[in-house]
Amino acid sequence: MSEEAANAEQSGVRSFGQVAFEAYAKCRYGLTHDNKLIPAWPDIVPGIRDAWETAALAAIWSAGNKDAWTELMKAYHSLKDAKPGDRSELDRRYAIAITKMEDLLAHFHLWIVLEGL
Repeated sequence: MSEEAANAEQSGVRSFGQVAFEAYAKCRYGLTHDNKLIPAWPDIVPGIRDAWETAALAAIWSAGNKDAWTELMKAYHSLKDAKPGDRSELDRRYAIAITKMEDLLAHFHLWIVLEGL
């Protein structure tokens, strides 16, 4: 069990995994895909609860990084829009900045978004 889940359980507050699981159970009308009853959160084996905690935290983490990704993409498109396109020294500097921004986007996606899940 994750530390966050253990703290939530001790304090009586529902963990993110429990909130996600209970929302899933509610939208499925309390039934599994083969029409069996979905057990209550306390009755689920710890390994399954841990999986729900991991999934919930990954979704939350991913949603938080969406804002950062959006802002990085805005900056990238601003650079592209501002590039003079006239083969001047300033145009060359913009091209370098755009290439560096593309590197940053690739690194952010690989090391932050994908590795964080």
